[in-house]
Amino acid sequence: IDWISRRLAVLQSRIDLTKARFENLFSLKTKKNNLNTQISQTTKLLRAQEKSAAKYEKKANGIKISKNKKTNKSLKEKVKEGAVNGKTSRLIHSYDDGTAKKITSYQNYIDKVKEARKATEELRSSLKDLNKQKLDLALDHNETKRSYSEAKYSNAVSASAKNKLLDDEISIYQSDDKAYNTYYKK
Repeated sequence: IDWISRRLAVLQSRIDLTKARFENLFSLKTKKNNLNTQISQTTKLLRAQEKSAAKYEKKANGIKISKNKKTNKSLKEKVKEGAVNGKTSRLIHSYDDGTAKKITSYQNYIDKVKEARKATEELRSSLKDLNKQKLDLALDHNETKRSYSEAKYSNAVSASAKNKLLDDEISIYQSDDKAYNTYYKK
């Protein structure tokens, strides 16, 4: 059992479940909490992917394809570049059985390293999207509050009531500024 990939699958399924729950939420507070949970879980998965790439690379580097250092380095470079690949049975024709198995094993670990690095980049992009979604949620909420405040302002009779509503609207704009600043600091 590949415990590393198992751990990554568990973390990914947690994220998927949290995302699915988001679609059924209505209140601002629960949506924000869900997005914060998604960000936290995605960050954990990102760290796990980075660790998995390092562990797979360590395992790959621990494989000695050949006793000769030059041949070992040469074969590893060829595997990384894709010049030597294929199933063990095909590799046996070019190399002996033991070397072919080592090449296949090394090739599998290198592929896992590449997959982990690709997933890391995708997770970084996903984190940016989640933070953008969080910003949009705050801005949409503030826009709703602003529209409500403007409607109340048009119905207000006294100057003091209108001033109070304008003060409330200023705080909404300040909330927009805070949301933008939080998003762009990341």
